[in-house]
Amino acid sequence: MHDDAILKSAIIPLDSTIREAMAAIDCSGLEVSLVCDDQLRLGRVITDGDIRRNLLRGKTLDDRITGIGSDKFTHVGVECSRAEAVTLMLERGIKSVPVID
Repeated sequence: MHDDAILKSAIIPLDSTIREAMAAIDCSGLEVSLVCDDQLRLGRVITDGDIRRNLLRGKTLDDRITGIGSDKFTHVGVECSRAEAVTLMLERGIKSVPVID
């Protein structure tokens, strides 16, 4: 899958279900789903761990993703080099970092 296609497969709308978030994580292989509004502004990042914790708390796969994940996620700007992004991920122990323009 081309990088753009991978990224697009990770994006889900604000009103998605937990099942749709899981499908995006599975399809993209990025280990996160990216919750975006209609203008593709990133508002929240959901990991498989976020989903797992919510399922254990009683949520179902058909519940909406509202309140799941984090709106305080680590991100970088387009001016950040790949090496700088990788260093940041290693320092923070995270597997991916969104690039925001």
